[in-house]
Amino acid sequence: FPIRYNFTNKDHKRLEGTIELLNEIANNNSIEPLYKLAFHQNHTIRWKSLQKLINLDFDKGVEVLEYMEDNDSHVEIRYAAKKTLERIQKKY
Repeated sequence: FPIRYNFTNKDHKRLEGTIELLNEIANNNSIEPLYKLAFHQNHTIRWKSLQKLINLDFDKGVEVLEYMEDNDSHVEIRYAAKKTLERIQKKY
C-alpha cells in the first residue's frame, strides 16, 4: 500500500493542538481565537473549536451552534448542532 502524505492533515493536527492549548489557558483571551476557528473550512476543526468555546463562553458557543444548525456546509455538523441544541433546551 502506498503511503499518502496529506499536507492539510499536518496543518489540522497543529490547529487541534492550538485548540487544546487555548482550552488549557482557559481565559478570556482564548474565546476569540476559538470563535474564529469555529468557522474554519475543516468540519473537524469547527466542531472541536465549538466544544472548547462552549465551555469557556456558553452564550457564544450556543450562538455558534445555532449558526451551525442551519448553515454549516457539513451535514453531520448540522445534525450534531441540532441535537446538541435540543439537549441544551431540555436541560435549561
